[in-house]
Amino acid sequence: RWLSKRPDDIERLPEITLPTISYRELLHVTSNFSEANFLGSGSFGSVYKGIIADGTTVAVKVHNLLFEGASKSFDIECTILRQIRK
Repeated sequence: RWLSKRPDDIERLPEITLPTISYRELLHVTSNFSEANFLGSGSFGSVYKGIIADGTTVAVKVHNLLFEGASKSFDIECTILRQIRK
C-alpha cells in the first residue's frame, strides 16, 4: 500500500513552493470563521472557505485538538496530500 512508505521516502518529494499564511490572515479570509464561510464538519473539526490575497480560493480546516486522535488524523491527511501532489 502506498501509505506504508517510509517517512524518509516522503521527505524526498520534489520541492514545492507554497505561501506561508498566518493565523491572522486565515481569520481575515474566513471572516473570523463565520457561518457564511462554513463548508462542513467532520469527526475532528470544521472546514471554512476563504480567498487569500492572490485570489486563490482555499479550504481552511480547523481541527479540534480536544478530540483524541485529531493530531494523528491531521498527520495522515498531510501525508495523503503530499502523495497526491507528486
